[in-house]
Amino acid sequence: IGPLALKSLPSIVVDMQIPGRTRFVHITPGFFLGALNGFNERGIAITSHQVLPTREQAASGGLASILLPRILLEQSSTVEDADDIIHRNRIRRCLNVMVVSATASHVYEISPAHIHVIKTNAHYLCCTTHFQHEDLHRLHRSSTEGSKQRLELMNRLARDSIGTIADAIAMLQSTENGTGHDGSGFSPTNDGTYQSFVIDLADATIYISDGTTLPVSLTGTYRNL
Repeated sequence: IGPLALKSLPSIVVDMQIPGRTRFVHITPGFFLGALNGFNERGIAITSHQVLPTREQAASGGLASILLPRILLEQSSTVEDADDIIHRNRIRRCLNVMVVSATASHVYEISPAHIHVIKTNAHYLCCTTHFQHEDLHRLHRSSTEGSKQRLELMNRLARDSIGTIADAIAMLQSTENGTGHDGSGFSPTNDGTYQSFVIDLADATIYISDGTTLPVSLTGTYRNL
């Protein structure tokens, strides 16, 4: 159902409030019980990327990868909270998770057996669909060139920006490396772009493209919600 939902169903913005848990908003295709991304009322934003085909051994009893971002959104008030949750809840498959607050941002490169944390003092931090840490490279079983080129381009665009919403949208719309992909796109906008959005934590606002044909970042208008 998951692959069908991602390819065939429009994304929807869902405002979740479960008694006893933190309210959060996320962007999701139909049929998903977990979450891929979003932000909560405590000022924590989460995004996740399924890592390109890997050869990991699925962790027995581990979480499905779509459940970890939801738990983070429901239970995190700080980046430190998220760090603790990630280290206490192993997942079954490889996943890159970005955790962002107003004061800090971390990327977690996660396999069933390892967790590598990327931190920076720069004003930006990007991740895509491959593992950057060399100890995890052995898990890749397909080309990572598209993902690497996209990450390099995103880092350059982010480094040269001043961090406005317009800058973020312009970066997401970039096709500088072409719109092709080798399992992962070479540019932020590519032939497989089915979601495109910016989360503004300062105003608790999402700017999301309403495009209905791929790539949605170029075929729609970014609307703020």
